[in-house]
Amino acid sequence: MKVARICLVGGAALLAGIPAVMALPPLPEKADPPALMAVVAASAPISPFHAQERTLTSAIAAASPEAVSQARLDLAKFYAGGGLCVEALVEFERAPARADDVETQLVASECEYALGRYEKALARLSNERLSGGTAAVLRAMSLAQLGAFEAAHAAFSALGDNPSRERLHDDFALLRMESAFEVGKASDEIPRHDATLRSLRPAPIELIAARAMLAKNPGEAREALRRLRDSAVADVAARAELTLVADEWESGALEAPDALARLKAVKLRWSGRAFERERLEAAANVLESKDPILAMSHLRTLTDHYPRSDAAAGAGAALTRTLIALERADIPPARLAEAFYSNVEFAPPGREGDRLIREVAMRLADLDLLPEAAELLEHQVFARLRGSERASVAADLAGLYLEDQRPGEALRVLRSTRITGLDAPTVKRRKLAEATALERTGALAAAADLLSTETDVDALALRADLQWRKKDYVAAAATYRKIAAAAPVPLNDAAKNAILRAAAAYLLAGDNAVFEAFRREAGGRLGPGRERDLLDSMAVDGASSGERFLEAYRGLAHAAKS
Repeated sequence: MKVARICLVGGAALLAGIPAVMALPPLPEKADPPALMAVVAASAPISPFHAQERTLTSAIAAASPEAVSQARLDLAKFYAGGGLCVEALVEFERAPARADDVETQLVASECEYALGRYEKALARLSNERLSGGTAAVLRAMSLAQLGAFEAAHAAFSALGDNPSRERLHDDFALLRMESAFEVGKASDEIPRHDATLRSLRPAPIELIAARAMLAKNPGEAREALRRLRDSAVADVAARAELTLVADEWESGALEAPDALARLKAVKLRWSGRAFERERLEAAANVLESKDPILAMSHLRTLTDHYPRSDAAAGAGAALTRTLIALERADIPPARLAEAFYSNVEFAPPGREGDRLIREVAMRLADLDLLPEAAELLEHQVFARLRGSERASVAADLAGLYLEDQRPGEALRVLRSTRITGLDAPTVKRRKLAEATALERTGALAAAADLLSTETDVDALALRADLQWRKKDYVAAAATYRKIAAAAPVPLNDAAKNAILRAAAAYLLAGDNAVFEAFRREAGGRLGPGRERDLLDSMAVDGASSGERFLEAYRGLAHAAKS
């Protein structure tokens, strides 16, 4: 619905008639051009508006620092009274000393409304002293313009039939009627204003009446809508067609491709705010079964661009339902994961939503979309979860950051979610992630200390690697031996690797006697194979043998992978 954009401030008209001919003083003889222009400028007729403007601007220039704010407010109100709302708002902003003055905010809010800046109008009307009269009227009208019809209808219901500003009357009655229609109470409002408004705004009122009639008398309503589709009032014509498309789609008379084509065509005719909200809703409704992810993009636009509207609340609920349904949909994983990533804040509350978020985060990680996966879990850890569950998911998030080569972020997450009373598996995962992050940030000693009392195989492996990096080969060898000793027979790859690394560590430490004893002991456990051959080939001839062994060991690992 398009509403006239005029400044709505009351006050006497300032433009008076100007005489067609005014006497000019005699021109000086032989006047040079500058002198001639000065005479003409001084003698030109000045309208009362410009004369008053000149007086007020001069007052600002001459005002003391204490009085300049009031002088600017006087100029702002003068501009507002003359319909110059942009100029008025500029002066209001230049006079912050009176920004909390209720009269100032009321006049400024009328200017904001006249310019179509309804959110800003509501912000200025937030002062609790602006609770009645014109302020209440403007608040109700602004809410209606923003599509917050439930709140608008309640506000209109608390008001009388006539606003305090006469020039608000037409818009007030029309918006009041539309709000009643949108909340299903058109029958209460249309009879009260029908006769008056049909003479002033026939097309918009007929549109509301036709839409209200669809449920009880669809044939007559559709006929009226088809007539309005050809209206000279562009927004009425577009919204009538939009209503027809929605009605035919819901009744099954229109297929999705045809509905989308008509929606696309009607968009080219009109793109007003109210129409755009309705068009997005209609398109999302059509697309829900055809392309639910594209439907989600329309719903997301509603929530982002029209957050105060009732349509946005409905769109948020629809996004939640769609996210749940998408898990079972036959959609390519990358597209599905992106849809969740873009709309994670609409995941359902509770355990179901948390499970969905983790599931999609893992899908993103499998696609190597590590930053996106981490962002999903960031939202879950810091916006949804509490207590032990938060600490557990934080370990998963830290793992993603480590995989993405961001150990500093992993440390941040772990340290900000640290609590007591966690179960042993969660404590283990968090400790391993923190030690790995410390090691990758260069804090080798801190990482080793963190693992000093751990006996779990994973912790031992990490501790042995840390000792190796610190070139503490004696300690590394002992730790690798613990890993190998704890492994069941037949040995797995991790145990075989630990045996070879322990042997190399003994050689690098120069502990030849212990190396020989360990080689005899470990050889029997390894059994025949490449690892046993490599161990047997190692010779005690100084530290260089350890380096040669590492080269052979890398070749063995490469061959195993290929």
